[in-house]
Amino acid sequence: MGSPRIRLVCDADIESLLACARVSFGPDRAKSRAEWEWAFRRPGFEPRGLVAVEEGQVIGAYLGISQTTWIGGEERVCVQPVDLMVHPDHRRGSSENGLYLELAEAFIDLYGIEGGDVFHYGWPVEAARLSGQKLVSYEFLREELCLFRELDTAPMDRPQEVTEVAELGPDLRWLWDRCARDWGAATIRDAAWARWRFLERPRCEYLLLGVRDRDCLRGLAVLRRTRWDWDGAVPLCDWMVPDDEPEIARLLEQGICSQARQWGAQSLVTLLPDSSSAFSRFQESNWRVKPVPYQSVVRTYDRRFDVDWLRAHWWYTLADSDLA
Repeated sequence: MGSPRIRLVCDADIESLLACARVSFGPDRAKSRAEWEWAFRRPGFEPRGLVAVEEGQVIGAYLGISQTTWIGGEERVCVQPVDLMVHPDHRRGSSENGLYLELAEAFIDLYGIEGGDVFHYGWPVEAARLSGQKLVSYEFLREELCLFRELDTAPMDRPQEVTEVAELGPDLRWLWDRCARDWGAATIRDAAWARWRFLERPRCEYLLLGVRDRDCLRGLAVLRRTRWDWDGAVPLCDWMVPDDEPEIARLLEQGICSQARQWGAQSLVTLLPDSSSAFSRFQESNWRVKPVPYQSVVRTYDRRFDVDWLRAHWWYTLADSDLA
């Protein structure tokens, strides 16, 4: 039996890759083919992924979901590595010399170059974080804290100004541009991104709620309809309201609280960077801070945007993760 060959993932690998994922993660956690297509064959993006192949079968993979990011006044690509796997039959006693490290180093050599990906990021559980920091030099960004809102006193009626966003158009990018004035880095949220992230994702359903004024979108909140893992709470997956429009934020918060109550939920939960003004404003509006079993990590490939800079300037929500 020869050494595994590491190469770019291709369409012919899909069935073997999915089989490897089912064995590596278990059938309940492994992606379906539809989810794989959604994550790694996104229109307009080259697949970010390497596989290790032996005798024609995938025995390991290092894959990533790409996002177009506005950072430092320019458009760059950042990537969340996900579905990092080695088939159990091919794991060695020492992970430092194992196939995982070979895949990780090859991925970084390919994409973490000058002019390539600006940074890679993720929210691994502790064991994976420690492994990533040791083997591929991921840096600790922050101990994540979620914002948690009890709904026992929330109004049941949604404000009439808050309506479901059924169509996505240029006004979403207009709203994002106004929000991004206060951010140093963020995934570009336009209609194409939102359709992909919320309307086309398999096995997950989302409700987009907005506040409009003369057909212009003034604020947007996205709730996930389907079951989630954190204490049975409804996750607020995305939030876009300019910092200087507190009235829009108040209406939108009333709308999401009312909607979650109508679904029978007792609480809402969200994830925002604790350096953001929104994190502080949510606490002023009856949201409590709670620890979560995740720490955010990054590896940067542009010295201008090191971990300290990202800690202060990078805006993200649950929509930037694979958590919800």
